[in-house]
Amino acid sequence: MISPKRIAAAGILVFSLAAAPVRAELNACDVHPCLCHMWHKGDTPDPFPWGATLGNGRGAPLNLDGDQRGDMWPDFGINPVTHQAEVVWAFNDGSDYEIAFARTEDGHWGPITLLTANAQRDVDARLAFDASTGGSFVTFWTTDGTAVVKLIVRPSPTSAWTQPEPVSAGVPPARLPAVLVAGAELLVGYEEDAAAGGRDLVLASRSASAVPGTVFYRQTIGHTDGSRSAHLILDVVGANQTVFAAWIQSETEIGYSIFNGVTWEPPRYVPYADGLDIEMVRMAVRRIMVSPRQ
Repeated sequence: MISPKRIAAAGILVFSLAAAPVRAELNACDVHPCLCHMWHKGDTPDPFPWGATLGNGRGAPLNLDGDQRGDMWPDFGINPVTHQAEVVWAFNDGSDYEIAFARTEDGHWGPITLLTANAQRDVDARLAFDASTGGSFVTFWTTDGTAVVKLIVRPSPTSAWTQPEPVSAGVPPARLPAVLVAGAELLVGYEEDAAAGGRDLVLASRSASAVPGTVFYRQTIGHTDGSRSAHLILDVVGANQTVFAAWIQSETEIGYSIFNGVTWEPPRYVPYADGLDIEMVRMAVRRIMVSPRQ
């Protein structure tokens, strides 16, 4: 029997199935009565596919052999212009990982496209959209040598994908990106090794319509001690669409910073004892943001 482990409304669901985690992502399409439901099973090479279930009861499986091959978690969303589902993930090609992409057409998945093709290990793909153009933005990081955060862009749903370009400076190592388009700005957050130890949380920004190679403006918005990952996320909340970054500060504390329209405010820290899952952190910070600020 599949039993829910946690439920976050319009967000992430995780189920327990024979002690192996199943993560599902829910997104409501703009066209009624479509409800897109992405799931993925990990940890063991069982033939449990991941794909989408639509509100009309039809299923649209994708990447049927991904579990056996060792593919990584997908990141899934609904393009606000095309109203079609899009997904990215790290695809194991037998020698390393490449970034893969697929999208639906009338509720059925199209072919899988590899956005990278190299001898490096490209992982942790994340996806965001430009609500005005339907452009898609994919971030990931390359683990080989000095870790670098990179970006691939499709300026519109009918455009070609750009070649990967670096977002982080190259030194120090940078990893685990998050991506968000807020108004006309593209935001890419990531963590990098700090010179004095620990991890700096960095926010890189530029115009969402910028041509490839345009310089990013980078600023440090937080810091964690130790070597554990902070798993930075970017999100918006409330009627005013307030942008915030949140992260795991320690085993007992989470941190977040708010963009006030001009600059990122100094980090705020709150006690947290509900585990270190970043999606639960996201929901905790969203609750803080919609209530009077602490």
